[in-house]
Amino acid sequence: MAADTLNARITRRYIALVALSMTLMGILVLFTIRAYTIREAKTELQKSTRIISELAGGQLNNEATLNEFILEQLIRDRFRRGVEFRAYGYTMAIVDREGRLLLPRTGQDLIFLTTKALPALWNRILAKQPYESGFEYFKADGVQYICSVLPTENIFVLLYLPIKSIQGITGGLILLIVLLVGCSCAVAAIVGKMMASSISRPIIQMKNATKDIARRKFDNLPVITTGDELEDLAGSIRSMSEELKNYDLSQKTFLQNVSHELKTPLMSIQGYAEGIKDGVFKDEAVTRALDVVVDESMRLKNIVEELVYLTKLETMEDFFRPDLENIMELVEESVEKVRGLALTEGKNIEISPGDPAVLTLDRDKIIQALMNILGNCLRHASSRVWVDTGLNRGGFYEIHVHDDGPGFTPEDLKNAFKRFYKGTGGSTGLGLAITRAIVNMHGGSIEISNKTEGGASYRIMLPVSHAARYAPTKPPLAK
Repeated sequence: MAADTLNARITRRYIALVALSMTLMGILVLFTIRAYTIREAKTELQKSTRIISELAGGQLNNEATLNEFILEQLIRDRFRRGVEFRAYGYTMAIVDREGRLLLPRTGQDLIFLTTKALPALWNRILAKQPYESGFEYFKADGVQYICSVLPTENIFVLLYLPIKSIQGITGGLILLIVLLVGCSCAVAAIVGKMMASSISRPIIQMKNATKDIARRKFDNLPVITTGDELEDLAGSIRSMSEELKNYDLSQKTFLQNVSHELKTPLMSIQGYAEGIKDGVFKDEAVTRALDVVVDESMRLKNIVEELVYLTKLETMEDFFRPDLENIMELVEESVEKVRGLALTEGKNIEISPGDPAVLTLDRDKIIQALMNILGNCLRHASSRVWVDTGLNRGGFYEIHVHDDGPGFTPEDLKNAFKRFYKGTGGSTGLGLAITRAIVNMHGGSIEISNKTEGGASYRIMLPVSHAARYAPTKPPLAK
């Protein structure tokens, strides 16, 4: 079964809309014309009845009885040049005040009037005495009639005709409307097809583009310039493609880096193990070789553990367990955990009193992130590391960590947060990548820079939304 395409649905609905609109408009026009025709027919009936009443009244003033032939002659003369009275479709009847039919005296009209029309009409006329003038409706042989009634001093002039004869002139209009609707549908089919194609074409292009993206073909995406939401959607798909392309490239780079980082210790372990097996190392050399194997094994273990930890941070939502925590307590705890390392290296680590605040945080992970930064600072500091904290005006809690070391190189500033990037004295190259992943999990951000007077500076910003804040004890930090 063929799929019902968007193009076909738009075309069908457009044709249906045009057909419905034209049909409704045609029905409205038809009823309007019918109403106008009936109104004009009534006006003509009333006018003709008045003229016939004047002619009949004039004849009765001159003669004792009505002469049908003479009256019709007068009517034809009155209605000008050979226009016969019955050409209008009206039938005339004249009745005296007693309800006796005066005209016509012969023919089918006489039979129709005496047996069907007059019995119904006369009762209505009598019910409305004194009768002035107006229109009456009656039905005979299943046909509805309209009758104009005009009384005079001695007679009633009746002029009647079937309503269908009035409506008959609109019969051709129905056929015209049907033809018009049919032609409109044909035109609508063509226009609808063109319109549907203009709408569906970019959608089809985007559909094919998403299939290409699924096949990891990120280039040659269609450029859609419709100036509407479809263009916005195409732009979003293009942005998504760029993100996926970058992610795909980063994954490939990541795998290459993992292979390289794992290969180095494995080759070292393999080399020393084979040397020991083949008797290359003797006595104390064996001990030194085993120490290298142990060290490289530990380094390999650390790399794997940090890789697993980073992967969990980026992919496992349930790995993040936030709770309300006092951020100053976490900063102080992190500093205390590395204070022993600072004393061992003869360096001083300080923390300035900051604004206490309760934030929604994962305690262990924030401490891990802070210890990574403090460890980097201690590794490069000449003699001193210090920490500043406080609320800024933008609704974030800031943590600044500084050292008095040589600072970052331009290469460090560009690549410090990339996986396996190791600056001077670096270990696995994953510490800052893990730190950024932790901060991002909390909806925050991290930046690095060099201080003007020298040394490296780290800036962590954590959102304070959904957190119970205490009043700051010092002026807010500048943004």
